[in-house]
Amino acid sequence: MKSKNIKEFKQLILRYESITLEEIELKECDANELTGYGKKDTCTLCIPVTDTENGHRHTHCFECIWSRIHDLYVACTQEENAATYNAIDILNVRFDPDKLLKAYRNRAAYMRTVLKKLRIKQP
Repeated sequence: MKSKNIKEFKQLILRYESITLEEIELKECDANELTGYGKKDTCTLCIPVTDTENGHRHTHCFECIWSRIHDLYVACTQEENAATYNAIDILNVRFDPDKLLKAYRNRAAYMRTVLKKLRIKQP
């Protein structure tokens, strides 16, 4: 099955690479406000794989690019995907702008390896 959020995945890589220290400091490390990070309702990768049935939102993670690098369903926050996700989460709470900037860059670099594994053109 083809992922429904490849375009958004590439755009998110570029966003993570373009975030500045000044933006982080201005937003007081609010990762959700900077990138939609951490909430299914605002995540730029979750939105394309979410639909509404009978007034309930359903996120179909198996249609997400993160699940395609494994034989079984593995979310963006699980297994090998977890390290760079959790780093942003922890540093967002601890408010360490310099380390958070590095965490965004690390997540982008990891996301580029995902594209490479899947043989998808880089942004």
